Amino acid sequence: MASYEKTTIRSVLDDINSRRMYLPAIQRKYVWNEDQITRLMDSIMLNYPIGTFLLWKVKKKVVNDMEYSMYEFIKDFHERDAYKNPPAPQPFPAESSSDYIWAVLDGQQRLTSLYI
Repeated sequence: MASYEKTTIRSVLDDINSRRMYLPAIQRKYVWNEDQITRLMDSIMLNYPIGTFLLWKVKKKVVNDMEYSMYEFIKDFHERDAYKNPPAPQPFPAESSSDYIWAVLDGQQRLTSLYI
């Protein structure tokens, strides 16, 4: 069942920082340039909509059992030395069968720009 939720940028960044949100291997690498990042920040500052994010709430057990490859967000981006997403430590520890993560299916460029 699909649902829509409003959230804050702060909340999403907390999810990334707390390792509750990851990038599946199907995502392309981070490619945004300074102009694109500036336009995103301008839109936010002017209270313009920045689009929606498509997230998949998936149980850690499913990720582990299916051996899905996940990546962390880039924390300290540098065009030459730190431009690749590091692999997420897997398997994910799952204390219960309901433990889950968020996998970003759409919005990775915007989320990465906000995070770095």
